[in-house]
Parts: sequence; C-alpha cells; structure tokens
Amino acid sequence: MPGGRSDTVADGLAVRVAIPLAVTELQPPAQRFELVSEEELAVGVATYAADSIRVEAPAAPLAVELRNPLPRPTVLIVTGRTIDDNLHSRLCARA
Repeated sequence: MPGGRSDTVADGLAVRVAIPLAVTELQPPAQRFELVSEEELAVGVATYAADSIRVEAPAAPLAVELRNPLPRPTVLIVTGRTIDDNLHSRLCARA
C-alpha cells in the first residue's frame, strides 16, 4: 500500500508504506481511518497549545474532531513534549 509524500510535522505518525496486514488488523477496532492535512494538524496542535503539552500525535484525531465531530463519548489523551519550541511556534502561527 504505497503512499505519497511523507514529509510531515507528524513524523511519529507518518509511514511511507502501510503494511497491509496491520491495516487489516487495525480496521475493526479503529472503526475508520482518516487522512488529515498538515494545516489540520497545525490547527490541532494550536487548539491544545500549552507550555507543557507539545506533541503532534493527538493533533490528528483532534483535527478529525474539529472537521466533523466524533461519536460521544470521545476521549483524547494529550501528554508529552515531542515538538520543539521552534516547530511549535510555526504550527501555532499557521493555525
């Protein structure tokens, strides 16, 4: 399942080639897969922007939620600091 470009701020989420078996196994529990743009990721990061929380992974499901509300109850775990200060500032400025 080859994909397009993988130059992304969400390098922890990006894959150049999706493993078909992993996609097949993840579909039932995940219910659906969504593609979000770099701009949507930037908005997701900026939405929960805080000094102590700077991580791109939760920005993806948050971007989906902002685009089209997810079924309730919805839980989004946001923890960590994997985005450096410079990238965080650029993402928040883009949003």
